[in-house]
Amino acid sequence: MSHRQPVGRLREDLVAELDALRRQLGLPALAGVLAVLIERSLHDPELARVKRSVVSEVSRVLRQRLHDGIGAGALPPALDVDLAIARLLGPILYRRLASGESLSRPVVVAVVDAFLLQDDVAPP
Repeated sequence: MSHRQPVGRLREDLVAELDALRRQLGLPALAGVLAVLIERSLHDPELARVKRSVVSEVSRVLRQRLHDGIGAGALPPALDVDLAIARLLGPILYRRLASGESLSRPVVVAVVDAFLLQDDVAPP
Protein backbone atom coordinates (compact mmCIF):
# COMPACT_ATOMS: atom_id res chain seq x y z
CA MET A 1 0.00 0.00 0.00
CA SER A 2 1.07 3.61 -0.12
CA HIS A 3 2.75 3.95 3.29
CA ARG A 4 2.33 7.69 2.92
CA GLN A 5 1.97 10.02 5.84
CA PRO A 6 -1.66 10.30 6.92
CA VAL A 7 -3.26 13.72 6.65
CA GLY A 8 -5.35 13.13 9.74
CA ARG A 9 -8.71 13.03 7.98
CA LEU A 10 -9.97 9.47 8.24
CA ARG A 11 -11.95 9.33 4.98
CA GLU A 12 -9.12 10.84 2.95
CA ASP A 13 -6.52 8.56 4.55
CA LEU A 14 -8.61 5.41 3.94
CA VAL A 15 -9.28 6.39 0.33
CA ALA A 16 -5.57 7.05 -0.25
CA GLU A 17 -4.53 3.67 1.16
CA LEU A 18 -7.17 1.69 -0.72
CA ASP A 19 -6.47 3.62 -3.91
CA ALA A 20 -2.79 2.67 -3.64
CA LEU A 21 -3.85 -0.97 -3.33
CA ARG A 22 -6.20 -0.53 -6.32
CA ARG A 23 -3.32 0.75 -8.44
CA GLN A 24 -1.11 -2.17 -7.40
CA LEU A 25 -3.87 -4.68 -8.16
CA GLY A 26 -4.20 -3.05 -11.57
CA LEU A 27 -0.87 -4.57 -12.52
CA PRO A 28 -1.88 -7.79 -14.30
CA ALA A 29 1.17 -9.73 -13.14
CA LEU A 30 0.59 -8.86 -9.48
CA ALA A 31 -3.12 -9.68 -9.62
CA GLY A 32 -2.28 -13.02 -11.24
CA VAL A 33 0.34 -13.87 -8.65
CA LEU A 34 -2.04 -13.03 -5.81
CA ALA A 35 -4.82 -15.13 -7.31
CA VAL A 36 -2.50 -18.12 -7.64
CA LEU A 37 -1.10 -17.55 -4.15
CA ILE A 38 -4.59 -17.53 -2.65
CA GLU A 39 -5.59 -20.71 -4.47
CA ARG A 40 -2.40 -22.66 -3.85
CA SER A 41 -2.10 -21.60 -0.22
CA LEU A 42 -5.06 -23.88 0.51
CA HIS A 43 -2.84 -26.89 -0.18
CA ASP A 44 0.68 -25.72 0.57
CA PRO A 45 1.66 -24.71 4.12
CA GLU A 46 4.63 -22.64 2.91
CA LEU A 47 2.44 -20.68 0.50
CA ALA A 48 -0.14 -20.28 3.28
CA ARG A 49 2.61 -18.66 5.37
CA VAL A 50 3.52 -16.34 2.48
CA LYS A 51 -0.14 -15.43 1.99
CA ARG A 52 -0.54 -14.61 5.69
CA SER A 53 2.52 -12.37 5.44
CA VAL A 54 1.14 -10.55 2.39
CA VAL A 55 -2.27 -10.10 4.03
CA SER A 56 -0.60 -8.85 7.20
CA GLU A 57 1.39 -6.26 5.28
CA VAL A 58 -1.61 -5.10 3.26
CA SER A 59 -3.73 -4.72 6.38
CA ARG A 60 -1.01 -3.19 8.59
CA VAL A 61 -1.39 0.37 7.30
CA LEU A 62 -5.19 0.19 7.28
CA ARG A 63 -5.10 -1.11 10.85
CA GLN A 64 -3.01 1.91 11.87
CA ARG A 65 -5.34 4.35 10.08
CA LEU A 66 -8.35 2.80 11.85
CA HIS A 67 -6.62 3.00 15.25
CA ASP A 68 -5.75 6.63 14.48
CA GLY A 69 -9.44 7.23 13.70
CA ILE A 70 -10.46 5.65 17.00
CA GLY A 71 -7.92 7.79 18.86
CA ALA A 72 -9.20 10.93 17.16
CA GLY A 73 -12.81 10.12 18.00
CA ALA A 74 -13.78 9.62 14.34
CA LEU A 75 -14.56 5.96 15.01
CA PRO A 76 -16.08 4.29 18.07
CA PRO A 77 -13.68 2.84 20.63
CA ALA A 78 -15.37 -0.58 20.42
CA LEU A 79 -14.85 -0.86 16.65
CA ASP A 80 -13.91 -4.38 15.59
CA VAL A 81 -10.80 -3.40 13.62
CA ASP A 82 -10.34 -6.82 12.01
CA LEU A 83 -13.91 -6.75 10.72
CA ALA A 84 -13.45 -3.17 9.56
CA ILE A 85 -10.38 -4.20 7.54
CA ALA A 86 -12.37 -7.02 5.95
CA ARG A 87 -15.17 -4.60 5.11
CA LEU A 88 -12.73 -2.26 3.41
CA LEU A 89 -10.52 -4.78 1.62
CA GLY A 90 -13.21 -7.32 0.77
CA PRO A 91 -14.97 -5.40 -2.00
CA ILE A 92 -11.68 -4.31 -3.57
CA LEU A 93 -10.15 -7.79 -3.56
CA TYR A 94 -13.39 -9.45 -4.67
CA ARG A 95 -13.88 -7.13 -7.64
CA ARG A 96 -10.30 -7.50 -8.81
CA LEU A 97 -9.36 -11.09 -7.95
CA ALA A 98 -12.65 -13.01 -7.91
CA SER A 99 -14.74 -11.27 -10.54
CA GLY A 100 -11.83 -9.91 -12.60
CA GLU A 101 -13.35 -6.45 -12.80
CA SER A 102 -11.12 -3.45 -13.16
CA LEU A 103 -11.22 -0.91 -10.38
CA SER A 104 -11.42 2.84 -10.47
CA ARG A 105 -10.90 5.50 -7.84
CA PRO A 106 -14.68 6.17 -7.67
CA VAL A 107 -15.18 2.52 -6.68
CA VAL A 108 -12.64 2.96 -3.88
CA VAL A 109 -14.37 6.14 -2.71
CA ALA A 110 -17.74 4.35 -2.74
CA VAL A 111 -16.32 1.48 -0.64
CA VAL A 112 -14.92 3.90 1.95
CA ASP A 113 -18.10 5.97 2.05
CA ALA A 114 -20.28 2.88 2.47
CA PHE A 115 -18.01 1.69 5.29
CA LEU A 116 -18.15 5.03 7.11
CA LEU A 117 -21.97 5.14 6.87
CA GLN A 118 -22.49 1.81 8.66
CA ASP A 119 -24.23 2.19 12.00
CA ASP A 120 -21.51 0.46 14.00
CA VAL A 121 -18.80 2.64 12.45
CA ALA A 122 -20.35 6.04 13.09
CA PRO A 123 -18.48 7.93 15.79
CA PRO A 124 -19.87 7.82 19.31
